[in-house]
Amino acid sequence: MRSQARTAGNVAASPETAGTIQRLTEAHQALLNEPAEDQRAAAEAIVVEYRDRYRKPLAAAGIDGLDLRDLFTGDNSAAIALQSAYAVEPDVVQEASNLDDAGDGSEWSAVHREVHAPFREVVQRRDLVDLLLIEPENGWVVYSVRKRPDLGTSMTFGPFSGSVMAQVFDDVRADPTGGTVIGDLGFYPPAGLLAGG
Repeated sequence: MRSQARTAGNVAASPETAGTIQRLTEAHQALLNEPAEDQRAAAEAIVVEYRDRYRKPLAAAGIDGLDLRDLFTGDNSAAIALQSAYAVEPDVVQEASNLDDAGDGSEWSAVHREVHAPFREVVQRRDLVDLLLIEPENGWVVYSVRKRPDLGTSMTFGPFSGSVMAQVFDDVRADPTGGTVIGDLGFYPPAGLLAGG
């Protein structure tokens, strides 16, 4: 646990990480501005894929009532675009973390191509479940090594807003100089889903 806290602290303290969050936030914002009506079919495809892939792990975690459509609360076109490009395509479903660029032509993918390998290496070297970058104002998950259902969603509203991860986010936002905050992600649905997909 101490090693993980030190790793998290080092990643968070890096000026490169702050710059990366800013760049990914700007790219994420551009995806939020995409017309939601253009993405209805993609959202439904994601829901169908996730229902098939995550039904058993969700049930095993005692989460039977999660409506996967809630992932896209409030016309969240960024989550739809990112998860469709990185988490659902048949050739990357099992190893989305190995994909550097989904080839979707987005600015987000251009930034991701530059920054993904070092973050992936940290996760692999330290045997971490995932590494998320969350923008501080609205709690958008602007990056994830593993590309699970929280990518592109918010920690302040939507299905993960009441989660353990959202509480960690709130604690950091309340006191950004307070150091590393550790939470038990055993109760965070996307972390639990890793066992199933």
